[in-house]
This record gives sequence, C-alpha cells and structure tokens, in this order.
Amino acid sequence: TITVIALPVVNAGADLFVCAGAPLVSLNGSGFPVGGSWSGAFVTGTTFDVATSGSGTFQVTYNYTNASGCQSSAVKNIIVDAGAQVNAGADFMVCQGAPLVDLASRVSPSGG
Repeated sequence: TITVIALPVVNAGADLFVCAGAPLVSLNGSGFPVGGSWSGAFVTGTTFDVATSGSGTFQVTYNYTNASGCQSSAVKNIIVDAGAQVNAGADFMVCQGAPLVDLASRVSPSGG
C-alpha cells in the first residue's frame, strides 16, 4: 500500500513594512502552522535585523515540516524604507521686528 500524504499548507503572513533604524523585527507568530523555522538574509532565529540590513526589499522564508516528515515553505517580503532625506536649508538670522520669513521655500522636499 502506498499512502500519499498531502504537503502541509504553510503561510508566512503578510509582508512587513519597517523604517530603517528600527529595532529587531520579530517574525515569531506570523508563520502558520506554528512550529516552523525562518530563514533568509539578516534572519537569526525568529528575528530580522533591520539595523544591519539597510534599506530595500528582503525575502524571508518560513519552513514547516509536519509529523509525517512532509516539508513545505512560504515566503514574505520585509520592506525596509530608508525614509525621506529632509533638508531644512541653510542657517540664517532674522532681526526682531523683521517681516515674516517664508520657511516653505527653504526646505526640501516640499510639503512636509
């Protein structure tokens, strides 16, 4: 008799969006079924190290093996955003009683 065992259905969870400089990102609890392991660049155990990854999109993999020894995996992206580079313009002095100063024209990017 040959028994064919279905592969486990594995889900790595939703993609994660984080800002550069954030602390370690926990992957714990986002993989299903519980009991699998994470792998990928900048992954140690169940954490992703944002401080060393730099900005960009990083694919991490959740691997799971069921009691029958059947293995399956799923991936998700961790998107590390470097954030906007803001420049408040050059320093300048204003005398008391001077007319209003338009600060919006001195910054980049505009709209902040």
